[in-house]
Amino acid sequence: LEVDIAGGRLVPVRSLGRCPVFVGLTHCLHISTETFPSVAADAIYLGCLHQQSRQFSVYHNNKKRNHRRTQPRHKFVFHEDRGFAPAARPCNLDQDLVCYVDRRHAFNNACISHDKRSLC
Repeated sequence: LEVDIAGGRLVPVRSLGRCPVFVGLTHCLHISTETFPSVAADAIYLGCLHQQSRQFSVYHNNKKRNHRRTQPRHKFVFHEDRGFAPAARPCNLDQDLVCYVDRRHAFNNACISHDKRSLC
């Protein structure tokens, strides 16, 4: 759904276009595949905490035949000081972003959207 702020309503959409969306418990990101070509276009990436309770990591919105709509979950490890992190090192951009959108300020310093006064 797209948010129409002026109209005060939600508008159904069929495609995200060339952009993926990363959805987490604390943040959501909408990025460009022109700037970041390594991520899949027209896809919804679940944050690492959502992936723990669901059996997939990415939902592809395209309707191509013989194309999987979902991908298996990523593997994560829990660090006392940083929270969840991708198990594979070095990690890909998409793996790093699915951890970022579930970022817990108790484990980290302020992120780009919050200052140090709003840490929870």
